[in-house]
Amino acid sequence: MLRSNVLIGIICLSASAGCGTAEETEIELIGATETVINDFSVAGEQDQGVSAGFNLDGLVSDFPDGRSCYQQDYRDENGMEGIDNALAKLLPLIDLAGEGALEGLLQEAITEGRLLLIFRLEELTNGRFNISLLRGEDTPILGTDGLVLRSQTLALHEDPVLARFEDVTIENNILRAGPGKLHLPVVIFNILYELDVENGYIEFELNDDGDIVSGKMGGSVTREQVMQLATTAAGRTKGLQQLLSGGIDDAADLNPDATGECQSLSMAVTFAGVQVFTF
Repeated sequence: MLRSNVLIGIICLSASAGCGTAEETEIELIGATETVINDFSVAGEQDQGVSAGFNLDGLVSDFPDGRSCYQQDYRDENGMEGIDNALAKLLPLIDLAGEGALEGLLQEAITEGRLLLIFRLEELTNGRFNISLLRGEDTPILGTDGLVLRSQTLALHEDPVLARFEDVTIENNILRAGPGKLHLPVVIFNILYELDVENGYIEFELNDDGDIVSGKMGGSVTREQVMQLATTAAGRTKGLQQLLSGGIDDAADLNPDATGECQSLSMAVTFAGVQVFTF
């Protein structure tokens, strides 16, 4: 069992003599479980008007809305409205640039160990949970299904922490964390990018074995970051570069500037995972 001590001060609020000094109470780490993502996708439009993601701007734009640069929101697979995922509108163009290979290349990067993303869930004695997103650096063992095998031990990157969220909620085996910052590596056509995701959220369902049945991460990325991805996807095809560039400008839906022009795009990824150990 993993154990560490975190000291916090409890401020005495009583008016009695002697108050004003902080008492130290130990919050202990009961244990930690780790889960590696073994199935990863950039979330696109599943059916017309349906996509995975989060409501990042707090709006439900069921018609072109000026507050979100005239972008119409999605609903998720459970019927929740107001889902922001502008990148879903660009995926068909990006996939066209890569001749339909995007999904396969992402999965290949995982199985080869170039895109190992590991969640570490920490349970504390005060009934709270913290979660970190870590980067692995190893060649995983694969199962007969071609996915990363559970219960193996994987090495972490020398600088592994990509994100950390405290005061995570877990209810009915559903974990929710955010908002916060995510440093999210993605592979686009065998090139590794690191996206700085603002207003980031994590949500996933755990089964009784500690595996992730299904999950999603999302947030906002700047137009400049998406433009870099699109330029690489288009390669040297100038016409496709121009098409993607125009599509990015048209799809931007967050962080409008003083002129009302949105500077960021919403995005989401979906995933599943299995429990592992790390060193």
